[in-house]
Amino acid sequence: MNIAATLAAGFFAAASLYAQSAVIRSVGLYEPSGTVLYSVYVASKAEPLGEVTISTALPPGTRFLENVDLPRGARYDGVADNVVFWTIPAIAEDTIAGPFTYRLKLDGSVSDVPATAASAVAYQRPRPELVEVAASTQALPVLADSGSVTFDQRGTLTATGENGPVNVGNTGILFFAPEGAVTGRTTVNFRRLSVENTTLPASAADTWWCGLYQTTVEPAGAAFTKAINFILPSRRPMTPGLRVSGVVTADLKEWQAGSERGIGFGFGGGFGGGFGGGCFSNFGGFGCSFGSNFGGGFGFGGFGGFGISNSDKTASTINSTSLTQNLGQAVTAAGITDGTSNTIIAILIGRR
Repeated sequence: MNIAATLAAGFFAAASLYAQSAVIRSVGLYEPSGTVLYSVYVASKAEPLGEVTISTALPPGTRFLENVDLPRGARYDGVADNVVFWTIPAIAEDTIAGPFTYRLKLDGSVSDVPATAASAVAYQRPRPELVEVAASTQALPVLADSGSVTFDQRGTLTATGENGPVNVGNTGILFFAPEGAVTGRTTVNFRRLSVENTTLPASAADTWWCGLYQTTVEPAGAAFTKAINFILPSRRPMTPGLRVSGVVTADLKEWQAGSERGIGFGFGGGFGGGFGGGCFSNFGGFGCSFGSNFGGGFGFGGFGGFGISNSDKTASTINSTSLTQNLGQAVTAAGITDGTSNTIIAILIGRR
């Protein structure tokens, strides 16, 4: 399905010869039930956008189930010819709007779906334009629930033997330990848990949970002398830049705040010094920098969870001012739309 063909008929009064004023990105996530969430984000540049239509095509072999999320002021306009539509009156300059999220299921005719969906944004102001992004050629991975990473005093080593971020099995987690972070062979284990109300802290009723993990370290009591950075996949898409709340526990009963309303930004950060030292949301993931007290897991106990508040999720529009305040340096909304974990963890490393 060519979204341009769907939108172009009667939509534009004239073709634009100007540079595009927006960036669009999508991300897919499998849910435990086997359904898929696709989310679309739009970032404006130096000019505000007006009369905005966001659309995304259903991948072949899938069936639309329902609209799930949309930012404040937006409207879900339904599905036509296997294309999902939303509208929003305006997006301010240097702002990320989203996620525009819907749920689908595979109809049995295909075995997988693309990692990102074909999407488009059309707007009439500052000038009529259509910006498209094609579906990914890569299949959306089904993430493993557990994995481990082993390293020594050289830190984590890439395939080329250089100190850098590495994948933790097929979990979707990226992990970086700098050279000299430990004194001997060390293994960190991650296990992703299902998110159930009975295991979440009662004090965080307003929090929309994005992930819950158990971490263990071998040998037990291994000392970390430098900050460690890693990216955790989220259970649900999050708007880049939303503040992330973190909690930790040793037994899934007695919880304590780890980074309650910790700083959040889409593209990078990480300042060390324990859970929440530099925690942020990105496209479908959560990142943090942990100090030398990483120990038994998330710096405090064996389990750690992270999420965002319902009020923040509903607002879900982040501008360059809030991003700059959180990051401590000038950032534009359009400038963070790469959003890949590799890029983010590279910034994490550079910021320490």
